[in-house]
Amino acid sequence: MGLFWGFGGLVWLFLGLLVAFFVYSDASGRYPRGSLAPLAWAVGVVFGGLLVLLIYLVVRPSGERREEMEEKGEGRG
Repeated sequence: MGLFWGFGGLVWLFLGLLVAFFVYSDASGRYPRGSLAPLAWAVGVVFGGLLVLLIYLVVRPSGERREEMEEKGEGRG
């Protein structure tokens, strides 16, 4: 049982880090450059799990991501 628990723990750790990476990359495109919000959300997801992920999905800034705006030429200034 110890081996199974260890493997299951690694799977959950990997999934948590994968979700945190998704949140970080999504938030990096939605918040201004230099903002600490993407890092804070990613760390929150690592330690808070599904609850923090759901909160992020509800409160994240809406609209186009920064990269999409730059492709259209709207993000230059």
